[in-house]
Amino acid sequence: MTAADARRVVLVAPPYGWLRGEVPRRWLSGRGVDAVLLAHASPQFGVPGAMDAIEALARSAPATWHFYPFPHDEYLIDTLQARGHRVLVGLDDDYWHPSPWHPVGPRLDSLPDLEALLAAADGLVVTTEPLAGIVARFNANVAVVPNALDLEAMPAARPPREGRARRVGWSGWPGHRGDTALLEAPLRALLAEDPELTFVVAGELPAWAVGEARVERDTRLLPPLAHYRRLARLEIDLFVAPLVEHPWNEARSLLKALEAAALGLPMIVSDVGPYRAVPADVALKVPNTAAAWRAALERLIADAALRRALAGRALAWLREHHTIDTTGPLWRAALAAV
Repeated sequence: MTAADARRVVLVAPPYGWLRGEVPRRWLSGRGVDAVLLAHASPQFGVPGAMDAIEALARSAPATWHFYPFPHDEYLIDTLQARGHRVLVGLDDDYWHPSPWHPVGPRLDSLPDLEALLAAADGLVVTTEPLAGIVARFNANVAVVPNALDLEAMPAARPPREGRARRVGWSGWPGHRGDTALLEAPLRALLAEDPELTFVVAGELPAWAVGEARVERDTRLLPPLAHYRRLARLEIDLFVAPLVEHPWNEARSLLKALEAAALGLPMIVSDVGPYRAVPADVALKVPNTAAAWRAALERLIADAALRRALAGRALAWLREHHTIDTTGPLWRAALAAV
C-alpha cells in the first residue's frame, strides 16, 4: 500500500486518547483520508458498546487500523486480519524496563502476552527512537511518530507574570514518584524562605509535599483537554519537569515540555532522556542535583525577562517542530506502510 492508497483508517484509542486518536484523525480527515475514531474496547476503559462498534466496522470494507494502546488479546488482530484489514499497534512506554515506582502497566510475567500481540500485528507505531529499538525485537515494521499537539485545541498561552514568580507548577500521574523526589530539598528550602511562593500540583501529589505549607493541589484525573484548561487556570509562573536517569525514562517522550510550551509556561527540565533534545534556549536544563535544581529555580523565580524569553522561544520551537502539522505526514506514512 502506498501513501496515496491510505484512504480508509480506523483509529482506536481510549476515551481520553486525544493525542493518539483525535489529533491524527483531525489531520488525516482534513487531507482526504476517511479517518474514523473509535473508543478502545479493552475492559480497563469500560466504554459501553466499544466492542460492538469495532465489530460493525470489522465487517465493512478493509481498512488500516491503529490501536493505542495495544489490543487486549490476539482475537481482535486475528479477526481483523482474516477480514482483510491491516493492524498497527501503538506503544508509548517501555514496559520491559519499568521504574521501581511505577504502579501500572504490564508486569514482567505478562510480557509474553504483550510480545505476542506485537508480533501478530502488521506493524507498530511508537513515539521515540529508544522505544523503537526495544520493540523491533518482536516486529521489524516499526514507525516512529513523536508526540505532538494540535495548537488549535489548546488554551491560549498566558503572558508570564512580571516581577518575581510566585507559583511553581508540576503535573503528572503515578509513576513520577522518583522524579518528583528531586524537587524535595530545593523546593522545601525555597518555600521556607519565600512566604509568597506556592507549589502548584495538577495530578499526583508528591509524598514529600503532603504536609508542606503553601502547596496547592488539584488531584483530579482529567482528560487531556480538560487538564490543559486546568493548567491554564492555575496561573503557573514556571513549570518544572524533573526526570530521573533510568531506562524507563530514557524511552519516554518530551510531551510534558510540549504541553508547557503550548501554554506559555517557562520551564526547568532535567538534562535526561527525552529532554536532552530540548534546545538550550528553550528551557533551563539542569543536572539532577539538589544544588543545580535550587540554582535554576532561584534564577527563574527572580528573572521575569528570562521567563518571558524562554516562554516565547519554547512556543516558537513547538510550532516549528512538534505540532500535528509536522507529525501528520509521519502518521500518513506509518498507516500506509502496512
